[in-house]
Amino acid sequence: MKKIDKDILSLNNKFDCVMYKEDIAIFTQLYFEQIFDYKDEYTKKANKTISKIKKLNIIENIDNIESDCEKITIKKKMSKIKDESINWFKEKVESNIEDIKNIISKANLDMEVRNGKIISNDTSELIHLIQDDYLKSNLSGNNFVADKKTKI
Repeated sequence: MKKIDKDILSLNNKFDCVMYKEDIAIFTQLYFEQIFDYKDEYTKKANKTISKIKKLNIIENIDNIESDCEKITIKKKMSKIKDESINWFKEKVESNIEDIKNIISKANLDMEVRNGKIISNDTSELIHLIQDDYLKSNLSGNNFVADKKTKI
């Protein structure tokens, strides 16, 4: 932390971010993104991700996923998918579709597998599937969606 002994211009009574010399402190990510219209960046990244997934030819109704990405919440999630996750998912679909079917069934996902391709009615669930977020607790045995995976 650095103490700022300078005058600061504030547009309202809250600070969303402060920039001093080469440093910037962001206090509220949502407001920061709104101020600088960061959704354009999410759109670019989401479109790249969709393009990569489209080339794999493993999602039957990719057009529905594209239209769902008009929603900013889905767009943000889609933009955060890493290439490693896409490659891992492609391998799983091609090499062991039964594992995918098993997760769909166990987690009661709104999707199905037909002719080796996934048909998803819930883009958010599909994103979690691609990111391997459906986990089972070793302690309780419960199934859940992980926000953050930490290896143990």
